Amino acid sequence: MISLPDTLQSLIDSFKKLPGIGAKTAERLAYYIAENSNESNYNFSKNIINVKDRLSICNVCFFYIEKENICNACNSKRDESKICVVQRPKDVIAIDKTGFPGLYHVLGGVLSPLDQIGPEDLNINELFKRLNDDIREIIIATDTSLEGDATSTVSYTHLRAHETRGNLVC
Repeated sequence: MISLPDTLQSLIDSFKKLPGIGAKTAERLAYYIAENSNESNYNFSKNIINVKDRLSICNVCFFYIEKENICNACNSKRDESKICVVQRPKDVIAIDKTGFPGLYHVLGGVLSPLDQIGPEDLNINELFKRLNDDIREIIIATDTSLEGDATSTVSYTHLRAHETRGNLVC
């Protein structure tokens, strides 16, 4: 039986590690790269490297930024009385497409006792630091998984414990 060259097999194996990419799709992508022009492949690989080299995290909400210290959502004229709490930066984009007018806060994951991820490993304490008299509503928009529900419950409990004004809606 003919086997693939190690270089091509390594590329297939790398693609298979990506979420949602199975063996067949990984093979198709690898063959596409192998048959693609060097210039196109160079640009593609440069973009992958740039993501890791140039992206960082907003100091306020933990969304992606490139050059600034805070993201354009935190730096724009949005409704500062509302904060939507999400798990990952990609969730900000999904919710913003619905027309949500407020601010965002990215937790950076969910609670997962099996993976030893507790509240101290998420950006929950940073959310408390953002609370002020202008904040009237906090929307906790975590996944509907066991971990997402636990994260939502713990966040809600901690927010209630830190809330002193009595007019915050969670």
